[in-house]
Amino acid sequence: MIDQLPFSPKQSAGLAVADGSTWGIAAGDEEASNVVSHLTKAMQLRPHDAPTYRLLVFANGDGAHSVGAHASSGHPVTIPWLFLPSDDEHAFTCIIPPARNNDILGNQLMQLSLVIARQAQSRGGFLLHGALIEKDGYGAILAGPGGVGKTTASRRLLSPWRSLCDDEVLVVRDGDRAYWAHPWPTWSNFMLDGKGGTWDVSHAVPLKGIFFLVQAQHDRIEPIGAGYSVPLLVELAEQASWSMAHGQGRDVARALRLQRFENICTLAKAIPSYRLYLSLDGAFWDEIDRAITVKGTNTT
Repeated sequence: MIDQLPFSPKQSAGLAVADGSTWGIAAGDEEASNVVSHLTKAMQLRPHDAPTYRLLVFANGDGAHSVGAHASSGHPVTIPWLFLPSDDEHAFTCIIPPARNNDILGNQLMQLSLVIARQAQSRGGFLLHGALIEKDGYGAILAGPGGVGKTTASRRLLSPWRSLCDDEVLVVRDGDRAYWAHPWPTWSNFMLDGKGGTWDVSHAVPLKGIFFLVQAQHDRIEPIGAGYSVPLLVELAEQASWSMAHGQGRDVARALRLQRFENICTLAKAIPSYRLYLSLDGAFWDEIDRAITVKGTNTT
């Protein structure tokens, strides 16, 4: 469909996901091209010649109607955030409201990124509220709700550790059932006259551990089993994915929650989890190093 547009897209972008999928994203009208341009910059997207999935974005009903996009009633679709049906399960068409201010733009960017996250979830992944840190090519997630210290901890890292993102992480599983983590943008930075930002979303790292942050006087690590980690992960995944079923009904939302729960249960058996008791000035990254090394998953 992207190649058959009556409007020649000024902005097109792509993304390779570590689960083996690739995306092509294009604007179907002039106003949507501005949104796709912002998405491209924020996620550092790079075009792909033959993507496995395609996302076509419109910011008005007329453009959608011109390429034959209709609701099930047969009428042209103009309501915000409708994902139109397609005979091709690898093609998605989305109608978004015009971006009248930064808050709307930030919401648009978040919702478009959730199209990618939702498809990754259908392949065994999920989006998680957490920070992603990297050392020597492998990654660890600092997980926890807002205010627990993810951003502060990320800023305190010393080389060779580095922060890839501090708010959300896309976890995916590849064909060999190994787990990878992609940094994900902090979309709230684009709202309320925020500073925005860019993240190299395509830079996935093998996931070696998940660390649930607990504020404390001294740094220490406590391993936890799947029985403890699953409910914590479910809550944090729900926070990151709460609008994934936007406007699509309770049945869709329920199915997505069940799918997410099953994916988390599978991951919890494969990836070790810990409580990381975090002080204000300790070298907590050394605790992470020791924990991963004990598990035999350190790549260094």
